[in-house]
Amino acid sequence: MKETKKVQSVDECSLGTYQCDSNADCVDTAEGYTCRCKSGWTDVSADPQNAPGRQCRKGNQCASVDCASEAECRETAAGPICQCGSGFVDISRQHGRPPGRVCRIVVDECKENKHDCSSHASCIDTAEAFTCRCNDGFRDDSPNPSRPGRLCNKADHIPQAPECNVNDPMSCDKSKAEVCLFIDSTYKCRCPQGFGRLPDGRCLARNECDNSRLNDCSPDADCIDTAEGYTCQCKSGFADISTSGKTGRLCRRRVNECASPQKYHVDCDSNAVCVDTEEGYSCRCRPGFADISEAFNRLPGRKCVEAVNECLDTRLNQCSENAICEDAKEGYICTCRQGFVDASPNITHYPGRICNKPRKPDNDQQASPQLDSCNPKDPHCGFSL
Repeated sequence: MKETKKVQSVDECSLGTYQCDSNADCVDTAEGYTCRCKSGWTDVSADPQNAPGRQCRKGNQCASVDCASEAECRETAAGPICQCGSGFVDISRQHGRPPGRVCRIVVDECKENKHDCSSHASCIDTAEAFTCRCNDGFRDDSPNPSRPGRLCNKADHIPQAPECNVNDPMSCDKSKAEVCLFIDSTYKCRCPQGFGRLPDGRCLARNECDNSRLNDCSPDADCIDTAEGYTCQCKSGFADISTSGKTGRLCRRRVNECASPQKYHVDCDSNAVCVDTEEGYSCRCRPGFADISEAFNRLPGRKCVEAVNECLDTRLNQCSENAICEDAKEGYICTCRQGFVDASPNITHYPGRICNKPRKPDNDQQASPQLDSCNPKDPHCGFSL
């Protein structure tokens, strides 16, 4: 009868040598192991039939987010976010809500004559609704300070505009945006056409959004007029990459580089997962792999190596039996236990290979170390494989 050799079963799940996603369970099998995404997580592995559970994503994160009906939900690496659609302005902050929860259609009450401003006031469309501002030469006598420009009476005293020299650009107050205009047979400092004067004397465009020359919004952004100027908001489907600190000045069409890695030259390691982000993309080493990228903090996931925990198997490390083995990103580290002295031949680069326990002094002699089991002449003593 032919003798059958018994093959010892290896439990990769217990040894930690599996490659499951952090949100998957490792299940030991007769052939090896398999991975199973946890409840509430969707298996999006590259080969779910033969290698399931390698990449798990939270199932439909947007399903539990209360975005406004006029907003769209996008899943990002940081979690789901809501963004008001094109033609709507986000006023969630005014209601103490997160972004994309309260969206208001961009309605210009001033253009549609849906306002109650005085006939001697200018109507200014704002993100919230509109506001009114009494024209030059009129005093605001509105009874409700929070609703200005409803009652405008002719001012008793109107200061005369100072004369100016049309050839001298400094003859008018540039801080107030005044310009030199020919009025009543002479040149005087006035606000430019389309501008109104604020109570502090400054000239401000009544609606910069009506004229693209008066605003610096991106062509891919919506211009929203406000009482003190205007603001810009990138349209739906565009990411705001403005660097000036002002929103909507530079908008880039959102592109999922991870969906077409060759087209967009995605440089993630073959053992890394590409994650789409607002700014572009990021790389993340798959579970079971360690990230040893040179610019780890700025460009992670560019170099991933298989993470083997040598400390789980004494055959894979050269630590002394009197040392503690600590797994590291590249290899392992041995540290002699408390009460033991490190006598390793190369203690700088390979510590904890020989750990000796000093003997108690005997007959007034100096304590002699009790040698560890590692033989210094052994080529493997003091060196990791």
